[in-house]
Amino acid sequence: MKLFIISSRFPYPLEKGDKLRLYYQIQQLATRFEITLACISDQEVSEASMDQLRPYCQEIHIFRIKWPGIILNLLSGFLKGLPLQIAYFFNSNIRRKVDTLIEVTHPDRIYCQLIRVAEYVKSQPGHKTLDYMDCFSHGAAKRSQYCSLWTRWFWNLEAKRLSNYESSIYPRFDAHTVISQQDATNFSLKSTQILTPVSNGLAPQFFKLTVTGTRDIDLLFLGNLQYYSNIQAVKYLIKEVIPQIAQSDRKLKIVIAGADPDQALAKWIANSQYPIDLIANPESSAAVYLRAKVFAAPITLGTGQQNKVLEAMACGCTVICSKEVRSGLDTLAPYLFVAEGPAEYAQYIIDANQNFDLNWSNRMRAREAVRQLFSWEHHTKKLLSIIEKG
Repeated sequence: MKLFIISSRFPYPLEKGDKLRLYYQIQQLATRFEITLACISDQEVSEASMDQLRPYCQEIHIFRIKWPGIILNLLSGFLKGLPLQIAYFFNSNIRRKVDTLIEVTHPDRIYCQLIRVAEYVKSQPGHKTLDYMDCFSHGAAKRSQYCSLWTRWFWNLEAKRLSNYESSIYPRFDAHTVISQQDATNFSLKSTQILTPVSNGLAPQFFKLTVTGTRDIDLLFLGNLQYYSNIQAVKYLIKEVIPQIAQSDRKLKIVIAGADPDQALAKWIANSQYPIDLIANPESSAAVYLRAKVFAAPITLGTGQQNKVLEAMACGCTVICSKEVRSGLDTLAPYLFVAEGPAEYAQYIIDANQNFDLNWSNRMRAREAVRQLFSWEHHTKKLLSIIEKG
C-alpha cells in the first residue's frame, strides 16, 4: 500500500517534539507502506538530514516557504479568519504542487501531521488520518494568561480561531489522533468527534545505556530552549525554586541544557545571582541526562506527553514535575514526584539528592516501566491499524 505523509517540518534533526514523533513513526510505518513524504519547511533541509529518512521513504519532497511570502500568507490568512499557525504554513502555489504530487503518486492513504498543514489535503479523496498531536487552542489560551496586556488580545484571538479550526477541520478527515488522553480532553469538540490517543515512544538506544556512572549534576532541566513553555519553566526554576534551595545552604550544581537557547533567556541565566551552567545545543542529550541526579520539569503551559521526562527516567534520573506533566504520563505516576509550589520543588530536589543512591531500585523500576510501556514499535502498531482500517 502507498502512504502519503505531509508535515509542517522535516522530521530531522530531532530537536523538536513533532519531528521526533514523525521520524520514529515513519520508521515503523515503512514496514507496511511505500511512503511519499512531503514537508512544508521554513528552513533549508540538508542532504545529511534527508539521508536519515531515505531508507524509509520512496520519495521525499521539500516545499520551502520563505519571507516575504510568509508575511503575505499571514496577512491573507488573518483576513480570512484563519489561525496564524495555519496561515503561516499555507501557500496556494505549494498546494497546487501537492495536488499534482498526490495525483501522480496515487496513494492509498494520507497521513497529515498537525492541523498546520491540513489545508493542503483536506479536499483530497480517500482515507485520511489527521494527527492533531497537541491541543493547540488550549496551549494558546493558557499562554494568553501569562502574556502582557498588549499581546494578550492576540493569543485570545488565536486560541478562539484555533478552537474553531480544530472543530471545523475534523469532518474533512476519517481518523483523528492525539498524543495523550489529556490532550483529547482539552479539545472543544462535539461529543461525536472522537480522538484516539497514540502515545510517543522512546528510542531503543536509551535502553542500551549504562546508567551506573558518576553523576556531577545535581539539578537538570533539558529541553528545546526556544519553546515558550520551556522558557517559562526555566524562569520558574531560577526565580522561584533555586532561591528556596539556596536558603537551605545546600550547594547544588545546576545545569540548564537544550537546543537553540533564546538569547534573552541565555542572558537571564548568565546574570542570575546563583551559579547556573548553560549547555547550548548538546551533542548528545543522553550524555547530559547520564550526568544528572535530578531532572526537574515544572512545565505548566505545555500539553500532552513530555518526551524529555521519558528520556530522563530511562537514563536513571529522579524526576520531579508539575501535575500538568504527570497528567500526560498516567502510567508512570508511581515513579514521578509531583510538586506544587517552589518550597515543595526545593524540598523534593534536596531530598532526592541526599537519597539518590538509596533510591536506586525505584529508579531502575521506573526505567523498566518506560522500556515496557513506551516503545515506538508498540505505539505505532496502533497508528498502523488506524491508517489501514480505511
